[in-house]
Amino acid sequence: IRRQLLPGKYICLTTDRMNVIGQYPCADIAGVFEVDRLPALPDERGTVVLYDQYLSIVDHVDYSDDMHLIFLSGTEGVALEKVSPSLKSDIPGNWHSASEACGWGTPGAANSVTVNTDIETKGLTLSSSRVSPDGDGFEDVISVNIFPGGEDNIISVTVYNDRGYPVRRLAVRFAAGPGTSFIWDGTSDNGSRLPAGLYLIMAETYNTSGSSKRWKEVCALLYR
Repeated sequence: IRRQLLPGKYICLTTDRMNVIGQYPCADIAGVFEVDRLPALPDERGTVVLYDQYLSIVDHVDYSDDMHLIFLSGTEGVALEKVSPSLKSDIPGNWHSASEACGWGTPGAANSVTVNTDIETKGLTLSSSRVSPDGDGFEDVISVNIFPGGEDNIISVTVYNDRGYPVRRLAVRFAAGPGTSFIWDGTSDNGSRLPAGLYLIMAETYNTSGSSKRWKEVCALLYR
C-alpha cells in the first residue's frame, strides 16, 4: 500500500498493531500501521538502513543496548529515541531511552525526549539551564549548542562538577565545521548517574584561521 508521509509527520511500522497500541499509551493510533513482515532487530545490537525508492540511503544507524541509560533495571520494551532529528543518526549521544512517563515509547508520535538543536546563536548556548533525567519526558536531556563563527572549527566540550573536576567529556577535538550540538543526559563518562547540583559546561574551540575561543555556561542537574 502506498502512503504519503508529509514533512514533520511520524509513522510506526509493526507486525502487530494492536499489541503496540496496547503497550504504549502515548502512541498515535492514526500513525501506527501493520505490515506483513519486518527484518529482525535484535535487542543487543544491529543496523537499520532507510532507503528511498531509488535505493539511495536516506538514513543509517548502528545501534546497541549500550545506548540505553545505564541505570535502567531492564530495557525490554524500552524504545531508543533520536533526541534531535537535525543531528546525524551516527552520533551515539543523539540517542536516548524513551520516557517512562510515556510507557517507554511513542509509536507514530514525536519522540518523548526531543530537544531543539536548531539554534545557531554565536557562541555556546544550552536548550535549558537545567536537566532533569528522571524519565518524565521533560528536560530529561539538554542540547549543548556551539557555533563559534567561521568555518573548520575544532570543538572540545567538558562538563565539570562544583569542585572543578571533569565528569563528562561531550566532545574531544571534534571537527564541527561552522558548529554543531551535543546532547547531555546528566550522566558521567562511564554512564553513571551524577548527583544533583550545579555543573559547569565549558566549550573550547579553534579553527584553521588561528582563532581560539572559550565559553562557559552553568547547568543545574535536578531530580524529582
